[in-house]
Amino acid sequence: MTFSNLGLPTSLVHALSGPGRDTRDQIKVLSQQLATGRIADAGAAVRHDFSALADAERDIALNESLALAVGAGQRHAQRGGEAVDRIMMDVGALREVLKPGISGGAEPDLDRLKDDAGQALTRAIDAMGARSDGRSVFGAGRADAGPLDAGADVVAALDAAVAGMTDPVAVEATVTAFFAAGGGFAANHVTAGTPGSLSLHTGPDETVAWDVTATSPDMMRIFEGLGQIYAAASSDVPAADVRVALSGRFQSGLSNVEEAAIDVRARVGEVESRLQMAADRLAGDRADAERRRSDLIGADPYGSAVRLEEETARLETVYTLTARLSRLRLTDYL
Repeated sequence: MTFSNLGLPTSLVHALSGPGRDTRDQIKVLSQQLATGRIADAGAAVRHDFSALADAERDIALNESLALAVGAGQRHAQRGGEAVDRIMMDVGALREVLKPGISGGAEPDLDRLKDDAGQALTRAIDAMGARSDGRSVFGAGRADAGPLDAGADVVAALDAAVAGMTDPVAVEATVTAFFAAGGGFAANHVTAGTPGSLSLHTGPDETVAWDVTATSPDMMRIFEGLGQIYAAASSDVPAADVRVALSGRFQSGLSNVEEAAIDVRARVGEVESRLQMAADRLAGDRADAERRRSDLIGADPYGSAVRLEEETARLETVYTLTARLSRLRLTDYL
């Protein structure tokens, strides 16, 4: 015979069901508090006045939206900076090719000059096809098309424009006209309708202008300067005239390209700096809003963990007692 037949253990087991249920409920609440970092009864914490909590939640939501916008702007500027950095590296390499003729120590390899200048021009134009988040970096954010034709197509058009020319002055004038406003480059190799600038968000009512486009004046200076060197080296201009130009027009032309590239990089760097300051400011604002929210409904993680451990131990005790009472027999007490 068991005590359950006499009704004694059954009443004891039933008596433990209430504490067991309450303990399970407390464990659920404490586990939720540890997972979310918030107390379970937010209404009681703010005495049912949710205005301050709503302000903090709204500020956090707005901050998240602005942070996404600033992050997109940072990626945009980073892609632009990387493209300009590659152009500057190519220009530096081209100066090394020109150095023997500029210094007068030796005659440069004109075939190499032609190849390197052509590659530098091709890559500079192709660099304008950089994209960030599916949008054109140097085409003012267009998603449907890049701002320019492929660099190889532009170089081929430049070859055709100076084909058969032997006068270096005529070659120079032709290249200048090709890259001038309304010239062959603008008419045939620039995407129609490319807008002039793009606004990158840095705050609720603040933006920074991204006006570094594929057809901005500094970029056109770079294209023309590289085009002049390439055209002179690849055309039918006598080698002697090309070498004479190395210590004059080529040197000043390459310096002009370098100055333009530095100006572009400086503008990109300024935008990057303003976006970073905006990101830092947003991080501070978010920390402040989260602190305000935590002060209102934040749960103490250490206190919650200690209480959870206590409630878990209590529940284990209830389970143990319930199991033992369920197995009680009269012989256990004889």
